[in-house]
Amino acid sequence: MVVKTQETAPAGMKMGTFLVGPTNKWMARAPKGMPATGLLTLTNVSAQPTRVTGIETNGRIVSAQLNMLEEGKRYSINFASSAELTIGTHKDILKVRTDSKETPEMAILIEITVYPAVLASPSKLEFDLTSVGDVDEELSGISKFLWLRLGRGTGLDVTSITSDLPFIQGKINSKDGQTIVVRVGFSKKPPVGQHSGTLTVVTNVDAAKTIEIPISINVK
Repeated sequence: MVVKTQETAPAGMKMGTFLVGPTNKWMARAPKGMPATGLLTLTNVSAQPTRVTGIETNGRIVSAQLNMLEEGKRYSINFASSAELTIGTHKDILKVRTDSKETPEMAILIEITVYPAVLASPSKLEFDLTSVGDVDEELSGISKFLWLRLGRGTGLDVTSITSDLPFIQGKINSKDGQTIVVRVGFSKKPPVGQHSGTLTVVTNVDAAKTIEIPISINVK
């Protein structure tokens, strides 16, 4: 006895005679300096063959490659975002041309969000001191922590930590290849008053070679 299995319908958004899946948008995230990759599938759900004849983007945000899986029936599009994109959100439209009279062209939204190659938290260090004792007391009681996290992969390292404030120092507290915790405190007693400066961290990541963290100190 032959058992017939029910074929699972392809998932996606209907555009003309095609289902574009998993949706009719390609949205991705990537750390600065690295590409995001992915794919969409196009499945003709009509009884008549419909061919995809070409695709087009402006070429600056992503590169796209069309693959024919079954002529007139199934296609896929591979995407790779540019590694040169700046931090922020970038949008483009992929135009898909077909030989269908009903839908000769389909527009697929592309959206790439690029975030820092190394994420720093917090983005600013603030100290509010009502009294300042000796150096050991300040490092143990008033120092703060800065977390540095590699956006993708492992191998993060810090080669130097400096500050333009002469009484601020940073030391690596822990690291595991993906996250580094820096302890920021005082190397000597700061004078009374308001102080603003920068903690500069140099890493081994080309796309985040120098990370600058603003520092504000209020000493009463």
